Amino acid sequence: MEQNEVLARFEVAKRRVKLGRDRIDRQRRAIATLFATGADTAEAENRLHLYERLQDKYLVDIERLLNSLESVPNEFVRDLKLEKAARTYRPNARTLTITPLARISL
Repeated sequence: MEQNEVLARFEVAKRRVKLGRDRIDRQRRAIATLFATGADTAEAENRLHLYERLQDKYLVDIERLLNSLESVPNEFVRDLKLEKAARTYRPNARTLTITPLARISL
């Protein structure tokens, strides 16, 4: 595969990882909200685990693309390390704090 094609695929994979990270964060907030209201969180937690497994696949895809590059730009390696660090920290949705609307200052 040509270097430019790999770089283009890498950019797409990076965007997919970013969107996946956003989706995981939104799902965690949704679980925390459900938990705070006393609703059942089982289905939402199952969906979160699915999103996390997809995210792992996206990261493997990025690593595969990086390995196929002859020379890897430093910012790509830095971004991958940051994403892996963010991935290893998995707060339980029930430990997240929901700020009551009365305490938010506008």
